[in-house]
Amino acid sequence: MLGQRNIALGVVGSGKPSLGAKIDSVQKFTLFAGISRADCAAIISVSQERRFNRRKNLFSVGDPVVQVFLILSGSVKITQVGFGGGEAMLRICGAGDLVGTFGLWPDNKHNSTAQIAEVGSALVWDSVTFAKQLDAFPQLRHNTLRVLEERLQEMEQRFRELSMDDVPSRLSSELIRLWRRFGSGNRKNGEIHLSQTDLAQLTGTTVPTVSRLLGRWEKLGIVSVRREAVQVHNLAALAQFSESQ
Repeated sequence: MLGQRNIALGVVGSGKPSLGAKIDSVQKFTLFAGISRADCAAIISVSQERRFNRRKNLFSVGDPVVQVFLILSGSVKITQVGFGGGEAMLRICGAGDLVGTFGLWPDNKHNSTAQIAEVGSALVWDSVTFAKQLDAFPQLRHNTLRVLEERLQEMEQRFRELSMDDVPSRLSSELIRLWRRFGSGNRKNGEIHLSQTDLAQLTGTTVPTVSRLLGRWEKLGIVSVRREAVQVHNLAALAQFSESQ
């Protein structure tokens, strides 16, 4: 089956919710904005829902592009490795994000690695099928472009911060973005499930610097820190702290 090699890694089981439940789940995402329930049903009926283990790869650099993932829950780290062997995190994907390109050209390869950061689930299409849905449903194509544009805007904002802001401001801004995406929904107590190493990669600094800053903010009651998570207690104070840097 097309793409089975990629998807076999990290599958911990797949539930079988009703089609109506799936539609209700995805219609809150940008990808399905303005799409009727009937069209939504047609689009997701040619996908499969999968659950994935933490730290497993959806794909690696150099793998052929054979699948498109719509994250329903959990999170996925997108990374690249430099010539010196160091890893750079490009972004964190969460619910509503698309992972993987569409493979519309022969011999298309992934130029990054997608690894499960937090256990969750995704709808999975093989790339040829997803491309056909884009042709069949113009609103889906429009929404896909919007999702990709939002991703580009986020990357441009992070690049500006790396170029112009000091480290405390970058880290504070990144925590605010992450909290809005991952901590403000149904997560418990506004917790962001990323390690200090992850945060250092996202903000272009070192782990000791992240540890020192988080320790300072913890003393101020703004955050609490665990081994692989940060809990935000006071978003307004964090924002003010960022703006004051």
